[in-house]
Amino acid sequence: MREAVYCVLVWILICVSGYLSVKRYLMRKAVREIREGFRQKLEMETNTLLTVSVRDKEMCRLAEEINIQLRILYRQRHLYQQGDRKLKESVTNLAHDIRTPLTAICGYLELIEEVCGHPSGQDMAGLEDLSGNGVGLQSQDLEKIRRYLAIIENRVEVLKNMTEELFQYSSMLSSAEESDRQESEEEVCLNRVLEEIISAYYAVLKMHQIEPSVRMPEKQVICHGSKNAVSRIFENVISNALKYSDGDLQIVLSEKGEVIFSNHAAGLDEVQTGRLFERFYTVENATKSTGLGLSIARELVERMGGRMEAAYRQGMLAIMIRLP
Repeated sequence: MREAVYCVLVWILICVSGYLSVKRYLMRKAVREIREGFRQKLEMETNTLLTVSVRDKEMCRLAEEINIQLRILYRQRHLYQQGDRKLKESVTNLAHDIRTPLTAICGYLELIEEVCGHPSGQDMAGLEDLSGNGVGLQSQDLEKIRRYLAIIENRVEVLKNMTEELFQYSSMLSSAEESDRQESEEEVCLNRVLEEIISAYYAVLKMHQIEPSVRMPEKQVICHGSKNAVSRIFENVISNALKYSDGDLQIVLSEKGEVIFSNHAAGLDEVQTGRLFERFYTVENATKSTGLGLSIARELVERMGGRMEAAYRQGMLAIMIRLP
């Protein structure tokens, strides 16, 4: 009887030992598969996930946890590649935008030299006196020079605006997060900020023959953010209206803190409207535009936890801003 018990125990030990050996082999195999698979996923440009041939629950759970992190990695890599592509496109567009006014400036300077007969040492401020000092300039030549200088001045103004907005944009992106948190604690009265911005831009709007129509509630509408940022947002949106408006501008502030700027814009379409927030994107009929104004505005809105969208329906451009 005792020998039978011993035989059973030995048999059980052999079975357990065999089971553990097989289990150990399968675990080592699963570890190798996970290690090799993970190395390949990191080295190769792929979106595939890890698979294991072993049906062990813990190993399958480990593989699934790694797959979760791989999905996050793939998504971040896609966003990085997309952002890198947009950055290259932006740099290309920016180089073209800067090159165009510079080329115009150089060209008109050459024309001035041709008209003046390369007057070395002459003071360009005394152009009015050149015709009487033996240079041989006629009144029509002086008129050409004045026109060329006006064009050069216009192109230089474009470059100045572009570099200024580029500086402001880079400064905004490099601002510290701690500063953003401190600014977000400030209570801002949207009614007051709108009134200040509209008053500041009223003369410019009238100069462009734009009569603004403003509707806002009598009670104060409060949002949490930076007053300077809110002012900059409204300024950029109104500046955008100066470029695209056909002569009208409606501004509506709701009690929930939503601001809608709308105007007729026959020069736009739905495709162009969908790209207005892209950095350095400009519409052909937008003069002196860097394509950064609305991009900066949207960045500021999102930093405060708000939302900014654009829509184009029946010839009307509407920009909706929702601040927290």
